[in-house]
Amino acid sequence: MDIFQFASYASTFTDKLWISLLVGVLCFLIVYIFQGLGLYTIATREGYTKRWLAWIPFAQLYYIGVCAQKNKVFNNMGSRQFGLAVCIFDIIMFLGYVLYYVSYFLVKDYAYYTQTDYGYYYTYTLNFYNTLPANLDWAAWIYAYFYDYILSWLELIFIIMKLFLFTAFYRTYSSRRYMLFSIVGSLLPVNGIIVYVVRNNKGINYNDYIRRVREENYRRYQQQQQNPYNQNPYSRGYGAPPPQDDPYSQQNNYGQQNTQGSAPDPFEEYGSSGSDNSGNNSGGGSSSDDSPFDEFN
Repeated sequence: MDIFQFASYASTFTDKLWISLLVGVLCFLIVYIFQGLGLYTIATREGYTKRWLAWIPFAQLYYIGVCAQKNKVFNNMGSRQFGLAVCIFDIIMFLGYVLYYVSYFLVKDYAYYTQTDYGYYYTYTLNFYNTLPANLDWAAWIYAYFYDYILSWLELIFIIMKLFLFTAFYRTYSSRRYMLFSIVGSLLPVNGIIVYVVRNNKGINYNDYIRRVREENYRRYQQQQQNPYNQNPYSRGYGAPPPQDDPYSQQNNYGQQNTQGSAPDPFEEYGSSGSDNSGNNSGGGSSSDDSPFDEFN
């Protein structure tokens, strides 16, 4: 299946089908080797048997389900059984693509397209010359309708099945990024490289992982609550009493109420117009001892 997906990408750069298929085979072999190494390493560490299945085409999908047994795909279906179903579906898809490309090579010399202009876009209709042999009618039908009406829908179902299988696998070996790896591995033919990346991770049950994460978060929360140095000085809210060392409060730095009277007169050293040196009222006049003109007498 990945061979034809790589070939479809290569077809955007060349119009020769055999070049596209050759590129698809080469890219598939590279990813296939990475996936085999990754699955074999995981199976060896986890103690799974029949590790040779990690190197068999199509069976690799089944063995992905074997390595993901610590997590279920559905409540009543284990990943191993679901991996077998995906493996069988992959074989069906491969045979469907082979049939499509065989029909293409048989009738491509008898096919042509007609273009219709609708003003805003063009449509292309596949037609066949009258010289098409009668014994190739089945190939012409497959080439004209099989992919659009059957194979494309089967491919969509196959992507969804891979998504469920890869979710169980990456929940086991990459619990923190399982959704990202599952989506990328399902839509793009690079799942073997991702398997190779996570090959050294120990398999765990996803529910156990979530429970440990919650316990760790709760433990950190308890430590923060018990730490006396973690109190926020600005968390008192409105209406709370100011701190003891607040310079704008009515108390001094020592927590005592400020009971002094008004501030002292800054001109006290020059004398007062309302009192003498003894502090008694002079009756509106100044004392002779306090007169500023005494030096002239």
